Amino acid sequence: MRVAVNVAIGDALEFDIPDDLTIRDLKALIVEETGAQGVASIFLHRQGAAITDDAVLSSIDPGNDEVSISMINTNRLIASTTQHRQTDRARQARQQRVLDEALTNALEEHPESFIQVCMLYVPVFVNGVQCLGFVDTGAQQSIMSNSLARRASIDHLIDPRLKGRLIGVGQAETPGRIMSTPIKIGDGFYPSSFSVLPEGTDGMDTEIILGLDFLRRHRARVDLGARSLTLSSGREEYTIPFLEEQQLPEDKRPKHAAVFSQMPGETQRPPPQQQALAMAVLEGKVGQLVAMGFDAGRARSALVSAQGDLDRALTQLLSE
Repeated sequence: MRVAVNVAIGDALEFDIPDDLTIRDLKALIVEETGAQGVASIFLHRQGAAITDDAVLSSIDPGNDEVSISMINTNRLIASTTQHRQTDRARQARQQRVLDEALTNALEEHPESFIQVCMLYVPVFVNGVQCLGFVDTGAQQSIMSNSLARRASIDHLIDPRLKGRLIGVGQAETPGRIMSTPIKIGDGFYPSSFSVLPEGTDGMDTEIILGLDFLRRHRARVDLGARSLTLSSGREEYTIPFLEEQQLPEDKRPKHAAVFSQMPGETQRPPPQQQALAMAVLEGKVGQLVAMGFDAGRARSALVSAQGDLDRALTQLLSE
């Protein structure tokens, strides 16, 4: 029988072999003639079906057609796969080195970026009831919790005809909307409207969120350098300082700890030395301000606001 073997890594080979030769023996012959190692499979191309190792060539019965056989060299496949994996590992190692260098530079140049920033809160009075107002320039609508509306005895102002769904980071159903109620911030009174959210709504951990609708209506100016909010009430303007960290409830204070993410497929390796370095640099600057007579909480907040710049933080503290 005449057999043509199509070798993927070379030209076609032809053999004159006995009809009673098995496929296993044919594989051995191909390896011997070509020097290729790791022949894994032989396929009959005309019928598209794999031939078992125990099959005898005469049983294949190709008719008058030549038997076309393909050879797969598994050693080359394994070598190619291994090379790809090694290339991927090298690329990941280079990327990790770049990330490590960026992290080291950030820890040395601006360690305060690894510490959570104090959010912007102002004291708000709703119908004489004091609460904590969160200034959120990323919120489209102002929001009030249902529990605060009841506590301030204005829940009867909730219009159920305006119930719907609020969409932000998540989604929440609102039982209605308060179209207008005055709130007091600083020395000014401001008519405001609020979408109401029920208790237990995910992401609603503040009783009042002052969103863009409120801020634009009252021509607000947020001064992060001075840590203040300026609002217009009629022809008057009032400037309200944001609450300092030590003035906030414990659950609203930032957690002073660096956060490092875990790379996929890697075991998490916390960098305590780097965290200690960031905290030591920041606390050293806090200590310098405390030695000048400033409160530690105010000094830390000023440093975070000034992005770790000691001179800017000192100027801010002196202007308060």
